[in-house]
Amino acid sequence: MICLDGGFRGVQSKSLVDLIQLECLSQSSSVLKVTNGAFAGKIWFHNGEVIDAESQDLKGEPAFRKILSWKTGNFEILPADPERPRTIFNSYQGLLLESAQAMDEANTRSADEETEPGGEAPAGRTAGSGSGLAALARFNGVEFVMTIRAHDAQFDSWGAENPEQISQWIRQTMERFRDLGDDLQAGQLNRLEGLGPQCHVALVSKAGNDLCVGFHRSLSQDLVRDTMDKIAAKWAS
Repeated sequence: MICLDGGFRGVQSKSLVDLIQLECLSQSSSVLKVTNGAFAGKIWFHNGEVIDAESQDLKGEPAFRKILSWKTGNFEILPADPERPRTIFNSYQGLLLESAQAMDEANTRSADEETEPGGEAPAGRTAGSGSGLAALARFNGVEFVMTIRAHDAQFDSWGAENPEQISQWIRQTMERFRDLGDDLQAGQLNRLEGLGPQCHVALVSKAGNDLCVGFHRSLSQDLVRDTMDKIAAKWAS
């Protein structure tokens, strides 16, 4: 067991989110036990997928979100439990995104209650950055999602370690290929795909707005294309 005072820093200063991503990306089967003072919880993994979670009287996704809300504590990696029934069918990326959004919204409500009489949010304020990407990040194999708005070049992202650099790369790449399409009189560019040693990337464009999705490198080109078709359809709907 690894005991911590100021966070989950037991493995090379990695956070609890990092530990979950590590178990999933390595396709591990294990049980992550987490304690936070008098509270305890477990997260079950099978072949790199989160299949169940439990904390006090909570089970499934509510328990997972509760565990993710803990800032400090202890953790322990236990052997796999192959008999554990599956209750969570969301991808780990979707779970992490929804947990982050729930915490953002809770923080926003707390801040509003401190600054606004009666706890009402100021007009025009939205809760949670990148909240519109939740549905797009639920597909298996998705590592990050980013959208860029055409009219102001602003972006929303989830899961990207360097979102500013990625957004600049997306804008430059799409501009170059659009110019190439014009030069070749090949029509309007609407999709790009790239396979790399670290991750795979797919980009689509609609009405001048761009969507970029990063996929785990283990996905085949056919699977990347098929998954991107589904994500693009949901984005456009």
